Amino acid sequence: MSEKEEKARKLLEKMREERGWVPDYLKFLILEAPDWVERYNLFFTYTFNMPALPAKYKHLVWCATSLMDQNDLSLRVHAREALNAGAKPEELLETLFITVFHSGIGKLLNKIHVIEEVLKEFKEKQKI
Repeated sequence: MSEKEEKARKLLEKMREERGWVPDYLKFLILEAPDWVERYNLFFTYTFNMPALPAKYKHLVWCATSLMDQNDLSLRVHAREALNAGAKPEELLETLFITVFHSGIGKLLNKIHVIEEVLKEFKEKQKI
C-alpha cells in the first residue's frame, strides 16, 4: 500500500468515526486528494463543533442551504440529523417554508419528496 493510500485509509476511518458515515463524493476525493480532504475535514469539524448553536439548529440551517442548492443527498441527511438531534417535524417544515422567501416555491416543491420520505421514516420510528 502506498503512503497516499495509507493516508486515505486512515482518514476515511477517522471521518467514519467522527461523523458516523462518509458520503460517496468524499470517499472518491479521499482516494484522489487525501491532503485536501484532511484540511476540509478539519474545517468541517471545527465549524460543526462550535458551541453557540445546538446541533438541531445547525442541521436545520443546513437543510435550508440544501434546499437552496437543490441537493437531495444533503437535504435528506441533514433533515434526518436535525430530527435525530431533537428538531420537531414542524421546525423542519418551518425552516423550509422560510427558505421559500429567498429560493422560491419551486425549489421547495422540487424537493418535497425528500422531506416526505424523511418524515415518513421518522414517524415510523416513533411508533416503535
